[in-house]
Amino acid sequence: MPSIKDWRHGAVVQRDYELGCIPTGIEWMIRVSGIEGVSLENFQEKYNLQRSGLAPNSFDTICNVVNQDYPQVHIQFRTFIHGEEKVAFILNLLENGIPSILSLALSPKGGWHIMPVIEFKDGIFYLLNKVTQAGFIEICEIGKYELIRRHDEWPGGNDVAWLELDLK
Repeated sequence: MPSIKDWRHGAVVQRDYELGCIPTGIEWMIRVSGIEGVSLENFQEKYNLQRSGLAPNSFDTICNVVNQDYPQVHIQFRTFIHGEEKVAFILNLLENGIPSILSLALSPKGGWHIMPVIEFKDGIFYLLNKVTQAGFIEICEIGKYELIRRHDEWPGGNDVAWLELDLK
C-alpha cells in the first residue's frame, strides 16, 4: 500500500475555498517533505495569484512563481491525455514517497478540485479533500477506475503536480 509518510504533518486549512486549492496543495507538499526556508505563514495568500489579480490560478502560473521565489523548491507539473497514464504516474510517485497533488474532475459539466494524494490501498486512492476550521480532516476516496473514467469522460481534472525531491 503505497502512501506518503507523515502526510498529516502537512495538512492545513485551505483559507480560500473558492480559489485556493493549488497554493494549499503546494503548501502541503512543502510541509510534508520538510523543505526549510519557505515562509508558510501567508503562503496561500501570496500564491493565490487569481485572488490577487495577478494571473489565473493554474499549475503553470503558481508552480513557476513558487519555483522562482524558492530555489530549494522544485515543483513539476504535467497534463495527461489518458486517465490510465495519469493513474500509473500517480502510483509511481506514491511508491517512491514523492508528494503530489492532482486535479480531479468533479462533474460531467465541468469543475475540478486540487487535492494531495496520500495513499493507494485496495484499488482506492485516498486524497486529502480538506481540513475544517475545527481541524477535522476530510478524505476523498476514489476508485482507480472511477478516477480514470472521470479523467477520460469529464472536462478538466487532467493535471498532476509533484515535488522533485533530491533522493540522495
